[in-house]
Amino acid sequence: MGNLKNKNKHSHIKKNENSLGIGFFVVPLIILAFLFALIFSLMEDGVYIYISPVIKNYEPLEKTEDEPIDNYFIDEIGLFYDEERHYLVNDSVEYLYDKTGVKVFVWGIPASIDEEGNQIFPTDEEAEQTCKATINSLSKHGIDLVILYIPTDVGYVTHTYATDEVRDVYGNKLEKLLEQYLDYNFHVVGEYDELFYYSYRQTADRIMGGFTSPLAVIKENLRFFILSSSTLVVIISSLIFYKRFERR
Repeated sequence: MGNLKNKNKHSHIKKNENSLGIGFFVVPLIILAFLFALIFSLMEDGVYIYISPVIKNYEPLEKTEDEPIDNYFIDEIGLFYDEERHYLVNDSVEYLYDKTGVKVFVWGIPASIDEEGNQIFPTDEEAEQTCKATINSLSKHGIDLVILYIPTDVGYVTHTYATDEVRDVYGNKLEKLLEQYLDYNFHVVGEYDELFYYSYRQTADRIMGGFTSPLAVIKENLRFFILSSSTLVVIISSLIFYKRFERR
């Protein structure tokens, strides 16, 4: 009888160990599924849609009397290939300027090609020097921010540089929003003129729209918060499950 009791006890322990083994694999898989859904909750048709909130109210830069300029861009790669597209880009720059007091200028250049046919891009230091030199050369036109835009085989590379006056007022928020909207619109619109047209306007509206309340942030990213909460519930439930199992 003593041996029989020991055998039953041993079998009971073995059963618990098997259950723990199953839970060890199943629960993390559930968590990973929620995390996977969480990542894709930030995507809409494969596009990252999160745009950083504005946490303060900004005053526009003081407008100055500057010499007019024909176009707010230098296009060495055929981004804007007719007068209609020239108009759309210039009009969106004026819109941004009216709202923020910042005049932006985009310079589209091709990437260099090495002997093996690979694309070569400027370093951050080289790009900053190029943007700074461009701002200095266009100072009479009141250019405050330069975007260096370089298409690649799979997308693009950008570098932005703003004057001290812009960064004193906006910090890096204006540049950050421009980069985020360019990233978003690159996957949404069909033409380069539309890319800059919408990005400039959306940036102006966002940054001058004032403080983004917590409720507005939640509303804009509702799926993110729902799935974040769900993931947290799953993780906490898993921890409770393991704790209770260990006490048995």
